[in-house]
Amino acid sequence: MTNFNPKIVCVGDSITGWNSSIVRIPTYPQFLQELVGERFNVRDYGMPGLYSREGLECLTRAMQRFPNPEYVILGFGTNDLGEGHNLELTSQRIITNYNQMINEIAKSKSTKPILINVPNIVATLDNPFSIKFIEQAKQKRDYHNQKLSEYCATRNIPLADICSVLKDEHFFDALHPNEEGARLIAQEVYKLLPGEKQ
Repeated sequence: MTNFNPKIVCVGDSITGWNSSIVRIPTYPQFLQELVGERFNVRDYGMPGLYSREGLECLTRAMQRFPNPEYVILGFGTNDLGEGHNLELTSQRIITNYNQMINEIAKSKSTKPILINVPNIVATLDNPFSIKFIEQAKQKRDYHNQKLSEYCATRNIPLADICSVLKDEHFFDALHPNEEGARLIAQEVYKLLPGEKQ
C-alpha cells in the first residue's frame, strides 16, 4: 500500500474536507480511515465551496492524482441547494452533474462509486438563519435527497443517507458536522463497503 495508489478517494465540498492549514475541523475521510484500517488507503479530496457543476473537473483531478482507486465517494449539492431558486431544476442539475461523474468513473472498470446525500441546515446559537429559512432548507433537502435516492436506485449506486443520521448536536455550525457528526458520516459510508465488518 502506498500514498500514490489509494483504495478510496473522497471527492466533494466542505462536508468531505477542507484541505486547508487554517481550517482544522475534522471531516469524515479521516474517521473512515480509522474504520477501514490497513485494508484501504483513504484520500480526502474535499474542497470548500464546490458546486456539483465543478464535480467532474474535481473528480478528474483527484483520479489523476490518486489513480485506480477501488472506491470513489462523491458528496455534492449543499452549495447548489443554497443558491438555487428553482428547486426542481436545481435538483435535476445536481443529479445530471452526478451522472457525468458516474460515467467518468465507469471508464475505470475497477472503480466503484458511492454517493452521500445532503445534510440539513440546523439551528445553532450563532446561526444567522431564521427558523423559517431552516424549515424551507429542510424541505429542499427532503425533495432533493428523495430524487437522488431514486437516481441511485436506477443506476444501482450505493447511497449513504447521512441526512437521516445527523441531528442538531452533530454540527458545529449551521452547515458543517462536528467531530461526532463526521464520525457518523464515516460509519454510514463504511456500511456500504462490501466485506467490511459492521
